[in-house]
Amino acid sequence: MKYPIKIISTIYIFISIITVQCSKPVIKPQIVTPYLDRTIASETDESYESLKAKWTVTLNPVKPDASSPAGIGGPGRRGGGRFPLAVSASLMDAKVIEAGFDYYTNLLTMTTEEREAFRQRYVDLHNTEKYILIEATLQTSWTEIYLDLNRWTIFLEDNKGNQHEPEKISEQSIPTLDTDNTFINPPIGQLNAFPFQFHQKQIFLYFPRNDSYGQPIIHKGIEYLKIVFIQEEGFPARAEGTWAFSWNNERF
Repeated sequence: MKYPIKIISTIYIFISIITVQCSKPVIKPQIVTPYLDRTIASETDESYESLKAKWTVTLNPVKPDASSPAGIGGPGRRGGGRFPLAVSASLMDAKVIEAGFDYYTNLLTMTTEEREAFRQRYVDLHNTEKYILIEATLQTSWTEIYLDLNRWTIFLEDNKGNQHEPEKISEQSIPTLDTDNTFINPPIGQLNAFPFQFHQKQIFLYFPRNDSYGQPIIHKGIEYLKIVFIQEEGFPARAEGTWAFSWNNERF
């Protein structure tokens, strides 16, 4: 099904707005309640924008541990480090995805058949039954080379120290922004880099739903998941954001 340019433009503007809302600095962990029952439709009165924002973290720099050989061997201390990227990451929980289907169904006035086809394309594209999907936006006003994913090690870490790397990553470019169109706070270390010209990239991170023992990575009782970016080339740099899980819900 083809949609008019006006509708496509509306979607692009919407995505930009979501990026703005989800890119505001987040100091404390985002507290979220996973929707583990994937067979029941989403039950929420929240808008898609606000629901997705709840599942979005902005990564904060962590000062590298100077005692480690490479300067990145430990959790280090928060603050004070240079980090060349501004990263916002949305953990696409099942209820966020379902709310997105509802949103676009209404926005594009889809029929029941069109909605189901749209839903199936999304599920097939991202294989959401197999993967934990994280959408992330990377921005920098430094050289564009910092958007090269080969420079970075990316992983999830839970409260027990278990680490999980993505099985695959897909990416797409976003047009460069100048200062007149900037909608994100400058990354740490870039406050004096005026005038700003932001290079951007959107990535999709696909983490396995189950660990090597076949156990779910997100399960009832897990305290938090942390997403970590560590720079492997150039000066040591590390940033992280945390989803803290709440289980105060009768469903669980």
